[in-house]
Amino acid sequence: MNKIDKIFAYLKELFPHPETELHYSTPFQFVVAVMLSAQATDVQVNKVTDKLFKKIKNPENLLTMGFADFERSINSINYYHSKAKHIFATAKIIQNAEFRMQNKTYKD
Repeated sequence: MNKIDKIFAYLKELFPHPETELHYSTPFQFVVAVMLSAQATDVQVNKVTDKLFKKIKNPENLLTMGFADFERSINSINYYHSKAKHIFATAKIIQNAEFRMQNKTYKD
């Protein structure tokens, strides 16, 4: 077992059923909610994401929405402009990684 596996095993032992106050349905939504939560209350983040996540389930949905509309939808969150830039960039990175993984050929 490598060092990272040991760390995760220890954390799983300490926190067997981790919970969060943030509302989300998909892993991507969780990433967005966590990024929005910096310097903001979970209550405020949930107010924004409860509406936002009806439109956004994955990176493609966010990128299709467009930066300006996304930024407007989170403007009640502290530091929304900076967060919008970073979340949008994260969505692009994830989408590009998913594309590369789907198109990668594997040798036996």
